[in-house]
Amino acid sequence: MPQINPGGKYIFGRSLIGVQGEILIPPETQQEYKFEDGGTAILISGSKASGGFSLGNQLFLGHPRFAALFAMFSFLLSHDRGEGDLIPYKGRSYGWVRIGIGGKIQLPLSTLDDLALSTGDTLLVIRGSNLAFDYAHRGPLVERAQSHPEIPVFSA
Repeated sequence: MPQINPGGKYIFGRSLIGVQGEILIPPETQQEYKFEDGGTAILISGSKASGGFSLGNQLFLGHPRFAALFAMFSFLLSHDRGEGDLIPYKGRSYGWVRIGIGGKIQLPLSTLDDLALSTGDTLLVIRGSNLAFDYAHRGPLVERAQSHPEIPVFSA
């Protein structure tokens, strides 16, 4: 896993968004964040600076900091709303996605639109907290990563 600047964020790779909205979670990321085929993840819209989104693991679900979020939006746990449907809350949007075989997620094209992403875009996969990792679409880290051809590229 490259670290593209001293003391900076660790990069798992780049993931390409496929024509049907499919995105691969790199194998090392799956392992570190304990994502399992058939499981689910919490999707959180990215910051204005980096765009993209974050995926939260099962530890996210039990974290007290997010208790109010889950109380207000129980569909994140019960999956009563559609996969990839985003609900805004305190400056971010939240939804859920299923983890498919081999760590593939598939975002509806409408969700990609909501996140200002398109099929064919490349996302930089960045280690975040122990609760979530990031798929960044723009910003200084993404720009810096362009000069690092050793960063692997993953596609679903």
